[in-house]
Amino acid sequence: DTDDELTVDGALLTGLGLNSVIDVSQSGIIILTISGTASKADYETVIEAVQFNNTGEDPDTTLRTIQVTVSDGIDDSAISTSTITVTAINDEPTWACSNNYSITVDESVASLNDSDTLVVDDPDNGDTLAWSLVDVNGVELVGSPFEISEGVISLKSNQTLDYENTTQYQFYIHVEDSTGAGPTDQAF
Repeated sequence: DTDDELTVDGALLTGLGLNSVIDVSQSGIIILTISGTASKADYETVIEAVQFNNTGEDPDTTLRTIQVTVSDGIDDSAISTSTITVTAINDEPTWACSNNYSITVDESVASLNDSDTLVVDDPDNGDTLAWSLVDVNGVELVGSPFEISEGVISLKSNQTLDYENTTQYQFYIHVEDSTGAGPTDQAF
């Protein structure tokens, strides 16, 4: 994964008089070479301090293999192998716009021509978002003349707005990803 990295504390290396070079020239392989004159105990300390990190938002969860060999310049040690498991963590979607929306429409209109698309950012690739209209308590609205799909609010078919009977509609927009995570409901 291009977001994988191996690191070792530079201050530790400097303090022990050692150097490090990272080679990422081979696809999918990171080679960390530590060199210099130091005791076996110092090298053990440095090897134990090597850290793996994946900086990506949506990491590949394939097992990673770390192999360590030590050389005295003449002979190489046997290979010591460790396996690292990378677990992807769901990032909840977030609103990409302001906190509150409002729209004004003419009385008895058959559609919301000025409807905007509400935008949500979800850093997890391929996540499916579910949209719904809810009340202040998060309960899905029943009997509302509105509906929402893919972030677009519209009037349900065969619905009109009659301001003699209802002068204002207020609802919240709820969105969640495939794991049920989502931002705070947005007032509209």
